Amino acid sequence: MVTHLDTLHGLPAFDFPNPSASGGALPDADAVAWRISVESYADDAEHFTDAWARFVETVDLSAIQALIIGQWGKLYEADSSSIVELIVGQQERLTSLRALFLADITQEQQEISWIQQSDVTPILAAFPRLVELGIRGGTELQFPPGRTCLSAPFDH
Repeated sequence: MVTHLDTLHGLPAFDFPNPSASGGALPDADAVAWRISVESYADDAEHFTDAWARFVETVDLSAIQALIIGQWGKLYEADSSSIVELIVGQQERLTSLRALFLADITQEQQEISWIQQSDVTPILAAFPRLVELGIRGGTELQFPPGRTCLSAPFDH
């Protein structure tokens, strides 16, 4: 059974509260892996762009080391390209980002085959200091070919 991430980059996952959550102190920006997610089937569900706007206005982005993107809506209708754009759009402020997980979605929320991904190359270009990148779902995922670095030549 697929469950939500408990940790990322050695930091405990913390759900950024929805707008109806009762007030409480948020953790330090560098103390947790921030998860931003929205419900997709509630009539009064917040749109991901609104949740993201609240997040970037509330949390010190320069200190965030790990970011988890959960459900961004009805995933069979919307691919991750708008999410990639939102993240890349904050590259000047997300200066400490070292880990990103895209689509922390359980089977109860969406079947993995329904998760529509997109080209994630802009994330790699915007955040060259990432050391961890996780992506759930492969439909329409575009990922640049990797390079292999060898410290010593092979002897045959």
